[in-house]
Amino acid sequence: MDSNLNLLYLEDDLNDVKTFEDTIKRYNVENEKNVSYFVCNTLEEAKTQLLDRNVVFDAVIIDIKLNNEPGKGNEAADIIESILLRIPCVAFTGTPDDVNSDFILEKFTKATSSIEDVLNYLYDIKTTGLINILGSNGLLEQYLSKIYNDNIKSNIWQWIANANEQPDVVEKALLRHISYCITELINKDYGQTLTDEFYIIPPLNENLRTGSVIKSKAGNDEYYIILSPECDMVLRPPLNRPKTENILICKLDDFYGVASSLIQTITSNDKKIKRLGEVIKNNHTDYYHFVPKCKKFDNKLINFRKVSNVTYDELLNNFEHLAIVSGNYSKDILCRFSTYYSRQGQPDLHFENIAKKILTEMQQRTSSSV
Repeated sequence: MDSNLNLLYLEDDLNDVKTFEDTIKRYNVENEKNVSYFVCNTLEEAKTQLLDRNVVFDAVIIDIKLNNEPGKGNEAADIIESILLRIPCVAFTGTPDDVNSDFILEKFTKATSSIEDVLNYLYDIKTTGLINILGSNGLLEQYLSKIYNDNIKSNIWQWIANANEQPDVVEKALLRHISYCITELINKDYGQTLTDEFYIIPPLNENLRTGSVIKSKAGNDEYYIILSPECDMVLRPPLNRPKTENILICKLDDFYGVASSLIQTITSNDKKIKRLGEVIKNNHTDYYHFVPKCKKFDNKLINFRKVSNVTYDELLNNFEHLAIVSGNYSKDILCRFSTYYSRQGQPDLHFENIAKKILTEMQQRTSSSV
């Protein structure tokens, strides 16, 4: 991991600034890190630095009480949010109760926390790749530059033609095209995925859609997933409703109840893990599909046999929208669901009798060839 971390520190108490500077020097030596910083004593200085696009900060540390005004530091967080800077912002303050900006990720109280605690927290964030991805010169900015230079520029006349022919849809179409290009760049190297990629929580789109995980409001702790085709879930004018009145939902069974029954007679832990792996990989049966736990619910199994239909109004009034299963995962669920219900089947042949006849024929051929 890159050990560099460039901070903006907003603090008007010079004694606290001196303590901060001394701590940074010691922290860098003891932890083999390279923390650099710029100190601002006023909100105006901080705003000037944040607006300077030639200066890239990885994170911002704010004292909430500035110039003896309680809560003044919240305005710095609001400035960062308003100018669309995607960098972690934390409060290090003696007045934690005055923190009211939603943009502040975490608050540290000077009486109970140290500068080292703040730095360790920021380095924990850095290890996730968040700063490297979303920062001002991060991967996302690099991807957008590459897409513009390698793709958009060479096709600009086609997009101009699209704008002339269909001006109402071209901007959204171009946005979708750019998102596809980003996905293409991300997926060029195959790698294992994490369960946190499985869902979008909370849903960025408030509209219910295919792959939305919902919870009954009846208090019975029942969870479902919407499996109606995407075209059926699109809200259409003028009523802003889907074209179908009946929405297909599928129940999520408790994973642990099913898993416990499968391993209760197995004594070896290795064999238990193998059996659980079959369930998690969706190899146990064709009507269960595993969905991993998240902060909204525990591990579940979509049960393709437990299908029901609800009206769109019932969906809005009787269920809570918890999460959306991400693109490729949602498509895989739909594929297995469709496969399960498209089974044709055939009358059972007398397989044992056929096998005996084939074996006899094979033995006869072997004998005749000797």
